[in-house]
Amino acid sequence: MFDGVMNYQITGPTLGFFGGENLSDKHPFSDQNFINFYPHSAEEFKKNITAMYAHYDPQINHANMTMLDSHDTPRALTVLKNKKAIFKQAVLFQMFSPGAPCVYYGDEIGMDGGHDPDCRKAFPWQDPEKWDQDLLAFYKSVISTRKDHPVLSRGDLNFLKADDGVVVLRREWNGKVALIAFSNQDKSSKTQLPFKNGESFEQIFELGGSSIRWLNGVAEITLGAHGAVVALTN
Repeated sequence: MFDGVMNYQITGPTLGFFGGENLSDKHPFSDQNFINFYPHSAEEFKKNITAMYAHYDPQINHANMTMLDSHDTPRALTVLKNKKAIFKQAVLFQMFSPGAPCVYYGDEIGMDGGHDPDCRKAFPWQDPEKWDQDLLAFYKSVISTRKDHPVLSRGDLNFLKADDGVVVLRREWNGKVALIAFSNQDKSSKTQLPFKNGESFEQIFELGGSSIRWLNGVAEITLGAHGAVVALTN
């Protein structure tokens, strides 16, 4: 048994759920059907992600490289038709799910590219004006948040909700709980989930103007179009 592998099995469901019908025809995995690259409903996303983590012991899952793309695939941003809001969702899930996130060089500045060799273009070191500074700042912020809150890297992962284009995850480690909610819909949505009395959370991250608040033991989650929100126990 290896200590860890390049975990392409997380790639297909991740791009498939967040991309949905926005996936391009640049299939990143050709005939590798086991990777499950196709538009995913929330239910299919839950099924395939749960099955993937069930393949290995927890310590292996935390060592596996979580990948959105690589030198052997089209770049994720290209697969997602250069829709940056959707790409950010995929990155957020990559960073806040069990595993060792692997950022393929240039993804953080918005490099695009189709199949090899287009995905292996040189990094534009001499042309910083071509760098997507908003995306670079996003990567820095997400990575910093992951480092600041170990529950986002070490905690168990459970699905609290997976339907109607909305996924809500719960991660727990060393007495801390994280809630992470996503929507792959083109419009805003609201969902409510009951929680234990006494659990108190603080919102720490959002995409698309999303928010979460607690009223009488119920979490009211408002998700913008292709939005996300993250909260931690106080």
